[in-house]
Amino acid sequence: MDYQALVDELELEYTASTLQKRLHQRGYFRCVACQKPYLIAVQVLGRLLWAIAHIFWHEEWLKVL
Repeated sequence: MDYQALVDELELEYTASTLQKRLHQRGYFRCVACQKPYLIAVQVLGRLLWAIAHIFWHEEWLKVL
């Protein structure tokens, strides 16, 4: 969504360029998130086996936290 569409959607009283400047001053920037690859079956199985092997960790998890 561009800044003008955001101004229109929120019914703001100022221009899109003002909105952009104010957001940038507060550290907000527009970007497109990178697409991560999906897990393959081997990775899913590996994570499941790791979780099952560590399901009864009690004191160890307290150390991690």
